[in-house]
Amino acid sequence: MVTSTQNLCHSVFLAVAFIVAVSVLAAGCGNGDSETGAAEPQQSKAQFLQQANAICRQGLEEKERKLVAVVEKEGKSPLEGDSTQLEKLFISVVVPVYGDLISELTSLSPPTKDSARVERTWNEYEAALEEAEADPSKVVGENVFDSANEASAQYGMDACSL
Repeated sequence: MVTSTQNLCHSVFLAVAFIVAVSVLAAGCGNGDSETGAAEPQQSKAQFLQQANAICRQGLEEKERKLVAVVEKEGKSPLEGDSTQLEKLFISVVVPVYGDLISELTSLSPPTKDSARVERTWNEYEAALEEAEADPSKVVGENVFDSANEASAQYGMDACSL
C-alpha cells in the first residue's frame, strides 16, 4: 500500500530530478600534485570509474534523502508551489549536496592519459553549479548540468547524472 507521504516524496524526487535534470556524470580529477613530492600510484580507468560512480551514487542518495525530509516536514510537494519555491529548494538542498559531490570528484586522480579530458568535465560541472547558484531560475525547466553530464557519461561515469 502506497501512502500519501510516499507519493509526495516520490513526486518531490521526480520534480527535482526534472529540474536539475540528469547531471554529475563527470568524473574526478585531482591537480596531480603530491604534497610530499612522491609519485602517486597510478590507477586504472576502471578503478577511477568505480570510485567516481560510488561518489555520485552517494551524493545523489543524500540529495534524495534531504528532499524527502523537506517534503515530510512541509507536508506537501514543491510541485504544488511556484517556481520561486523550487528555486529556494534547489539552493537550500541541492546546491550544497552537488557542491560536496563535485568537490569529492575533483579530488580523485584520473589515469594520466585521461587527466585533461576529466579536468574539462570537472570544469563544466563547476561552471554549471556556479551558474545555477547565480541564477536559480535557470534550473526550472532546464538542466544546466547537461553538457557536463554528457561528457561524464561518454567517459563511463554512468552513475554521475546531476
